Amino acid sequence: MKNITAAIFDLDGTLLDSMDVWETVDVRFLEDRGIPVPPGYAEALGAMSFFSAAVYTAGRFSLKEKPEEIIGAWFRLAAYEYGHNVACKPHSISLLSLLKEKGYKLGAATDLPQCLYAPALKHNGMERLFDAVCGAEEARRGKPAPDVFYSAAKALGVHPSQCVVFEDTLRGIRGAKAAGMKSCGVYDSHSQRDQREIRSLADGYIRSLKDAMQMRF
Repeated sequence: MKNITAAIFDLDGTLLDSMDVWETVDVRFLEDRGIPVPPGYAEALGAMSFFSAAVYTAGRFSLKEKPEEIIGAWFRLAAYEYGHNVACKPHSISLLSLLKEKGYKLGAATDLPQCLYAPALKHNGMERLFDAVCGAEEARRGKPAPDVFYSAAKALGVHPSQCVVFEDTLRGIRGAKAAGMKSCGVYDSHSQRDQREIRSLADGYIRSLKDAMQMRF
């Protein structure tokens, strides 16, 4: 990968071992209300927007809370998880530190809002390593739209063509390519079904962040 001066990382599933957070939130939300989690509940929510999921939850369990209140409760639980229990993936800090030492600008591009990603980065001691972090507040559209990647490149002061993006999801790889950036797929078990397409579309592919420490940009 020639002429690369910046590395941009996804957070959920790439640098952070956080893909189970919302299942934990679903369980704790209902447990706090004395409700056992029925089979298939988490899977049903996964296909819905937050508002639709809140309406569904209120109706299914006859809750008196408004959808906005349910969403607020979910985000408070999620913020606690990100700030206390979400760990970084193995070799994350070593890779970021190495790239920084080599003079690369480092950015993060995530669909998460700041209220979730900031506690996780602080908890794992990672915030000091990034030159810019862009999330939901900086993007009009989520991935696979390229918006958040454009925002990250602008914040880093580099052209998109000078960036390599590390992503664990197919929609993230598609967003990076749409932004005109090089991309590197990072294996995560939650994206198992998309691995073949990720490998085909990305410019590079690694099974572990440790492998990226040997890459030449």
